[in-house]
Amino acid sequence: MLSARTKGIFVEKGLFRTMVAVTSSSVEPFVIEKLEELPGDMSGDLMRERMLALFEGGKNARYASCFTSVFPQGRFFLRHSVETPVKLKEAGFFDELLRSMGVDVAQNSVGIINAADGRVFDPSRNLSAQRELMICGAPVAEFKAAQEDFLASGIFPERMELGSLSMLGSLTDYARFASKKKPVLYLELGLASCSLFIVSAERVDLCRVIPHGIDSMLPVLGQELGVTDAASARNLLFSNTFDFTEMGPTLLGKLLREMRASTGFYEVQTGQSIGSVVVHLIPQSLDWTRLCIARSLGLELMEFNYADWLASRKVNPAPGLNLGALHQGWIGVLGMMPDFSIAAS
Repeated sequence: MLSARTKGIFVEKGLFRTMVAVTSSSVEPFVIEKLEELPGDMSGDLMRERMLALFEGGKNARYASCFTSVFPQGRFFLRHSVETPVKLKEAGFFDELLRSMGVDVAQNSVGIINAADGRVFDPSRNLSAQRELMICGAPVAEFKAAQEDFLASGIFPERMELGSLSMLGSLTDYARFASKKKPVLYLELGLASCSLFIVSAERVDLCRVIPHGIDSMLPVLGQELGVTDAASARNLLFSNTFDFTEMGPTLLGKLLREMRASTGFYEVQTGQSIGSVVVHLIPQSLDWTRLCIARSLGLELMEFNYADWLASRKVNPAPGLNLGALHQGWIGVLGMMPDFSIAAS
């Protein structure tokens, strides 16, 4: 049995954290009533109990109906600029494009998105305005696994978004709202890799995957502190008991070199200077990496005025709920709330 569908319930599921927001409704205007940050490894039973308590479902409710976003490990984002709108009309153009990019449509759920406004490509709209494309998606099997994981946790995913796409929409909209003149570096830091994006108020300019992630810090940490095995190094890194701030640039060395290569190439090619950085999906014990990356790259750590931004989209906090105290990681679930297609039009 589902919980009563009177409120809006938004859940962003990452590897290390699950961010939850409960709102008075799911259609603007509405009020944010509750926010909660849960550990990503919380068991299904505990998650179900916490969810139903948050959402005040009836005693017979087994599931809370939610809007969700996920970050499948196999997700991909590819940018493509079409030379002329005529090509978009050619039979087989997209089939050939996907093949050339190595995208298997039989194994993946694939979306073709306008990089400027985030809308799905539509041949009935102005083709000249849809020449900047972003091909994105993830394996169908991973979406199914995420759905099963939600159900085991008492969450009925009424809608399931690709979290990276939702984040890109939020960052682009916020850049427009805040009149950001310089592009933003957006990073999704995983265990084995890091997804890197460069976003401006106009569009998503660059997407790439860096083949190094959190685990790339483990051998360096072992050398620096004399830790002999990877498991011990991992436990120390995630323990939240050691201040890695001073050692940070050394630990993040591989990642920082790749980031500098990407940002430097972009700045030379476009003549634009990146102004700030957003680091997403990290565990609480690695919050120090945000400031370390910003300082190492000579960028500002992007700050969000959540209250004014959301108010401009007819979303407001309940009395006593201080959005100004929230860290960078809340942009994901908060950005799931507004309808940016309306804002863009």
